[in-house]
Amino acid sequence: MNKKQIKHFSLIIVLLSQLNISYSAQNKNVEIFNKFNELMDILESNFEKKQYKNACTTSTKIKNYIQKNYDALEKHQPYYSWKELIELMNALPPQLCRS
Repeated sequence: MNKKQIKHFSLIIVLLSQLNISYSAQNKNVEIFNKFNELMDILESNFEKKQYKNACTTSTKIKNYIQKNYDALEKHQPYYSWKELIELMNALPPQLCRS
């Protein structure tokens, strides 16, 4: 290989590694969003079964999960109102959480 070919080959390797990093980050965001959806399904099930104490616990988990993973969730679903979802998870009436 001549110097020009080595330079091109090196550039290709760098570009491929950047694509791999970008793909990995995107994949991680999908995993985080899927976990959020699982938690929301659990919350829905809690309410359907009238398990209000569990719903209170689950809503707290969801709120904490959103706060911890806010950037990744925002990147994956930028049109979701994540701050409003946090507020909603805080809005469960105290009597519901004590039942």
